[in-house]
Amino acid sequence: MKHKILYVFLFCSFLIGCDSDSNHEGGDATEEVGETKRSSSKSLPSSTGAKAEVIVVCPDSIWEGAAGGTMRSMLSGMQYGTRNESWFDLFHIRERDFKEMLKRTRHLIHIYPGNTNQTQLVRDMYASPQEYISIQYTNKAALDSMIAPAMKQAFLRFRQLDMDIVRKKWKNKVWPVPKAMRQNGIDFLLPKSFQTTVEEKNLVVAWASSSRADLVMFVSVRPFTLEQQMTFRQEHVIAWRDSISKLHIQADAPGSYTQTESDPAPERRLTKLGPHIAIETRGYFRSVGDFMGGSFINYVVIDEDRERMIMLDGLVYAPNEKKRNVLMELEAMFESLKLQ
Repeated sequence: MKHKILYVFLFCSFLIGCDSDSNHEGGDATEEVGETKRSSSKSLPSSTGAKAEVIVVCPDSIWEGAAGGTMRSMLSGMQYGTRNESWFDLFHIRERDFKEMLKRTRHLIHIYPGNTNQTQLVRDMYASPQEYISIQYTNKAALDSMIAPAMKQAFLRFRQLDMDIVRKKWKNKVWPVPKAMRQNGIDFLLPKSFQTTVEEKNLVVAWASSSRADLVMFVSVRPFTLEQQMTFRQEHVIAWRDSISKLHIQADAPGSYTQTESDPAPERRLTKLGPHIAIETRGYFRSVGDFMGGSFINYVVIDEDRERMIMLDGLVYAPNEKKRNVLMELEAMFESLKLQ
């Protein structure tokens, strides 16, 4: 019980001062969100649409009004750690244009007037895999009160579906985890595109390169005593990741290395990697002694049972390329984390 109390205290104190209006912050559904349902059809067509692409079916007055503004602010706000890339791309269509082909869209929001105020979350309504969010409203005031909790759920479900699809595509394209990770009881999906460059007792670094981007992933393990839990802060996360990148993630120029960018400062939040509570940090990195820079996503998981911290970090260097989908794939990789 003592461990549990300190564990909760750690994360609560760590998050003091975090941005409270982050667009990707989750939360419990309110009473306005209906019970999740799943289509019973067994012979659905395959869904269509790209990652993070959402079709919104609603009247023009709704799209151009307060409800439409809420949707755009919650779903298509800028994703931190990218240069002006939104979390989702929203496309509005009218009811009369909602034809059979568009019903197969992977992420679908359908808002329409009716005789009741009700939100339904349906998996595989018209196609598979698909997340379908329907919102029926009696008047605009009712819709305005329903839209925010519904969009919180839409954000979480759309992101999760995209990551599930990525992991499914990797099913037969992953390497066994490096020996050092296995010995530490750490496992997650590691695509074959990654090649291990550093493998030590408590550290693994791997790179993946293509014509469009360079990715770096590392996993680091440290002991974590109860006393350390009481004083753990965001600056300790940054110092930890920078100590690794200085030694093992060099830029092109001789003697150059990468470090966390402090302006703008990284953004952090409490989240989960599978069943494990984690601290997520997103931001930018820069090279010292060179002109490189890019985006990163970082997770710190506290493993109470073995009194240790586990850091998982992914960097993206892709000049003139969009980072959003690559960061999402790194998140999908780390979310498959299993601890033994």
